[in-house]
Amino acid sequence: MIKAVFFDINDTLTNHSRAQEVAIKKMAVFLSKHDETEFIKVWKETAKKYWELFEKRKITFEEQRLQRVESVWNHFKAKLTPEQINQYANYYVSYYEQVLSINPTLKVFLELLQTNHIPAGIISNGHGHIQRRRLKVIGIEPHLTNRLVFISEEIGIAKPDEKIFIQAEKAVGVSSSDILFFGDDLKNDIEPAKKRGWRTVLITPP
Repeated sequence: MIKAVFFDINDTLTNHSRAQEVAIKKMAVFLSKHDETEFIKVWKETAKKYWELFEKRKITFEEQRLQRVESVWNHFKAKLTPEQINQYANYYVSYYEQVLSINPTLKVFLELLQTNHIPAGIISNGHGHIQRRRLKVIGIEPHLTNRLVFISEEIGIAKPDEKIFIQAEKAVGVSSSDILFFGDDLKNDIEPAKKRGWRTVLITPP
């Protein structure tokens, strides 16, 4: 019997990858003289580089947010003022959030959980502020039990480390076989959850 349900965020509850693609393409308009395909490739590589530096705590979140924009523009021999860098970084977030939406099937499922008083929580890797902002944007917060929201940056443990799943188990206080977990990544989501004896559902983003 299912007594608690946990969800990953990116590409499980949300259309994260789709929102990223749209936002990057909109950013390419600012350098319309250059090839869009090349811009998208450079943006993704640059964003990954600075995000990894942030995860290793070599730069701050704000630095990665700004430096990825400046680095992309530098690649195309274009210069931006500090004010423009900040403005373009904000544009990207705005474009992303305009497209970001909840998985419609899981929205219905969450409503059913709430109706039946079954607690719902989050187990997600990522930056606390960003992930919580995404939950707010898609309007999911009222369906969640706040003490069951586990985000790697906030608790210092990241999937696939089983410790994050163990913390979730202790917090919800039910048998592992009574927990259901939705995720889009076999290695980070499904495999460690199964090792704990949880039931799992693999989400494949379109």
